[in-house]
Amino acid sequence: MPAGPPEGSVGPLRYLLLAALCVLLAWPGSLACRRRDADSVEALKLADASALKRTFVTAHLDEPIRPGRSLVWCITMQLVWNQTKAWVGGDVLLEGDPPMAARLNASTVSSDDVDPASCIIAALSGPGPQSVRDFVLRQAADKFPGRKLDLPLTLVQPTGPYQSIQYSMLLKDLHFNTPFGKTNMYVPGPDGIYYYVRAFGIDVPDDPAAAPMRGQVRILDYVSNSDFIIELVTTEPDDRLLIARIPPSPTLRDLVGAVNQRVEAGAPEPLGPADRFRVPRFDFDLTRRYTEIEGRRYLNPGLRENRWVLQQALQTVNFILDEKGVYLKSEAVIVSGGCAAVAPLSGRLLDVRPPFLVMMKRSGRELPYFAMWIDNDELLSVVEQE
Repeated sequence: MPAGPPEGSVGPLRYLLLAALCVLLAWPGSLACRRRDADSVEALKLADASALKRTFVTAHLDEPIRPGRSLVWCITMQLVWNQTKAWVGGDVLLEGDPPMAARLNASTVSSDDVDPASCIIAALSGPGPQSVRDFVLRQAADKFPGRKLDLPLTLVQPTGPYQSIQYSMLLKDLHFNTPFGKTNMYVPGPDGIYYYVRAFGIDVPDDPAAAPMRGQVRILDYVSNSDFIIELVTTEPDDRLLIARIPPSPTLRDLVGAVNQRVEAGAPEPLGPADRFRVPRFDFDLTRRYTEIEGRRYLNPGLRENRWVLQQALQTVNFILDEKGVYLKSEAVIVSGGCAAVAPLSGRLLDVRPPFLVMMKRSGRELPYFAMWIDNDELLSVVEQE
C-alpha cells in the first residue's frame, strides 16, 4: 500500500452480540441487520472480535486507551450485567474475582441512558430458553413493527436442570435529512503507511447545492484542523451523534468526559460556506465472547451452594455510519446454570482522521450508549488501488 499525501490534501466519520451457542444471538440477519440498499455501503465486515489484532471490544468504559489500538463499547453488556445484579441481589461475585466483573459492578451506566422504545431487556429463569425467545419476539413486534425477525429454531442448549438468562438488545436507525456526498480520504496506518478509505462529507467549498448538508453539521468546539468536535444532526432530536478528533485520554471514560466538558464550555457554530469535512464510513458486525468471566462459579449466597456457573457471556455490535445516517444494532446475553432453581484552501478542513471518537448519546444524558475510539485503519473500508 503506497504512502498517501500529508494532512489537508484532497483525495482520495441507542448497544452490542454473538449468535452461535447462545440464544437469540444467532441472528446475524435479525431485525433487518442492513437497513439500506446493497450499494449504500460496500463490504459489510463480519468478524469474531477475538480475531481483530488492533481493535478491542470492551464491556466497560474504563478500558485504557493505548496507542494504535481502537476500542468499541456498547451499553448492552452493562444492561445484562445490571439485570444479573438484580437477580443475585447485589454485586455479582465470581470465582477468582475477575477485574472485568469489578468494573461492571462499579459502573453507573444504566437503562436510563437509553430510551425504552429502542431497547429490549429480558430476564427470565427456568428449565429452558423458549420463554425468553417468545418474550423477545413479542417485544420486538411491538417496538419494531415491520422489521423482519429471523430467530433460530433453538436458543440456548441447557447444560443443567435450571438456567437464568439475561438478555438485552438495542436498535437505533438514525437518518440525515439530506444525504451527504460520498468521497474518499487518506488516513494514517501503522508504520507511517497511509490508507485510502471510503468516506462521506462535503468536499467542495462554497457550493450552494451543499447548503442543506451544511445545516446538518454543528461545530461544537474547534481548536485547529486536527483538534475539533462536531455533531452530525439527524432526524431524531433526542439522539446525538458526536465525532471528536481530539488527543487521547487515559481511558475511554476519561475521553467521554473530556468531550462532554469541551462541548459544555464550547460555543457551537455552523459549518461555514468555505469549510469542508470528511468522515470515514464504517460498516462492521462484530461478535465478542467474554471469556474473562465465562465458566466461573458464582460466590453469591444461594448460588454458590447449588454450584451455579456463569456459562456464557456474549455480545454483538452491528454498526453502519455512512452518508445516509447511522445504524446500530447490538445484543448481549448472560446465561447462568445451576442445580436448583493538498495546498490548503480557504476555510477549515475538518477531516476526521485517526485517532478520533464516535459517540452516541441521549440528549440531556452525561453517559453515552455507544462509544468507539478509532486509532488505526482496521475497521475502515479501504479503497483498493491498482
